[in-house]
Amino acid sequence: MEAKRKSLSMQELIDLGFAYLFSENFQKAEEVFRELVATRS
Repeated sequence: MEAKRKSLSMQELIDLGFAYLFSENFQKAEEVFRELVATRS
């Protein structure tokens, strides 16, 4: 999944992060959102 995540657009990553949140997978959600913040900096 890590390799696939790198090829996703920003909107797809946001959607993925929220999907993890709604499924209560908070650790994965945090990873996705931290990755988004790092790419925006």
